[in-house]
Amino acid sequence: MKTAPRLLGALAAVGALVVTGSGAAVAATTTIDDGADATASLHDVLTTTIKHRSERVVVRTTYTDLRRHSDAGPAGTTIHLDTVPERKGPEFALTTGLQDGTDYQLVKVRRWKLTTTQVDCAHDLRIRWKRDVTRLRVDRACIGDPEQVRVSQKMVDQYDGSHPVIDWAPGRKRFSAWVSAG
Repeated sequence: MKTAPRLLGALAAVGALVVTGSGAAVAATTTIDDGADATASLHDVLTTTIKHRSERVVVRTTYTDLRRHSDAGPAGTTIHLDTVPERKGPEFALTTGLQDGTDYQLVKVRRWKLTTTQVDCAHDLRIRWKRDVTRLRVDRACIGDPEQVRVSQKMVDQYDGSHPVIDWAPGRKRFSAWVSAG
């Protein structure tokens, strides 16, 4: 009769996985673990955490080694925000360089391509080179007060122009789980 307790234990474990797995899609926070997959770049994306708060969306990204000034060449990142589940691809993106003196802008996106339509509303980006972190904050009103949001991030390092290093988190044109406003 040892089989019955084992079976019940296994079923309980599966039930816990199902509950945990479904909770990530409706939580106010989710994290993408990207790991060291672009090791040829100092700007390899390691994690991207999305917090969908009642007033704003916050996207915090950690990198291997951000540098204020770098001989390694220019690098930048684009954070794509998908706000409409019925549409394919993101509706907004923030694009920025990762060195001192670079600028950033929030623009509308169409079929994964950045448009020239800037979004003029409350948003900001902070780069903390000593902590290897960027933090994007966008007021929800900026992006249409979405009930849910999901994120995709692309880093491009142009150290060797003939072979740029590209790092997508969580994967090429793939997104995090949907995060509901919390």
